[in-house]
Amino acid sequence: MRMVSPSGGNESKTYTRHFMLTKNEICSNKVIETPELEPTLGSTVYFGSQNTPYTSWRIMHKELDKQDPSKRTRDILPLEKQRSRIEVTLGRHTLEETGLYSLRDLEGLNFKTTFSKFFEFGLPRFCDPTIVSENQLRRFIAMHLDKERFFAQGAYRMKQRPFERAMRFEKRFKKPAPIRYLGSRTVSYKELQAVVSSRLGKLTSSYSTANLYK
Repeated sequence: MRMVSPSGGNESKTYTRHFMLTKNEICSNKVIETPELEPTLGSTVYFGSQNTPYTSWRIMHKELDKQDPSKRTRDILPLEKQRSRIEVTLGRHTLEETGLYSLRDLEGLNFKTTFSKFFEFGLPRFCDPTIVSENQLRRFIAMHLDKERFFAQGAYRMKQRPFERAMRFEKRFKKPAPIRYLGSRTVSYKELQAVVSSRLGKLTSSYSTANLYK
């Protein structure tokens, strides 16, 4: 997971920052956690290696419009007109795994069943701090950290953090980390899933045999 952002005030030049720590950083014995990196204004977030033969994602949130770098002018969109764009690129290996070897294989393809798995949106399920138990303080702290991570980097970051903690534990104690609450539980974002299902249904109709050979 990485972020490509404008370099300073220069819109034509960009720089890349990675959200995830390296394995050596994760396994270090630092007591203080590294602060979460938040996407900057105008940045694009990427998942997956560049030019991967498998799958990669590109996410852009449009907060600005009518940008003219030469004049340094732009319109800031009100919240109700802001929008996000998510692009999924399927590499050769992924296409072959789904049974697509040529354009003709699109005939009669059910886009819902084939591609829904590449558009999975999640929301966090934070623990209930009112639950009384011997681990109540641990749960409360985990919930607080989970909220910060979600606001900074979404459900993806919440799912990655337990792996980082487990790696650090295993290096220090030379044994698998114990199973305990780490705040990685998420639930489906039903509204977005419904939109994706509708769009994939339209693609299925568009690429039906009847439409391809009109």
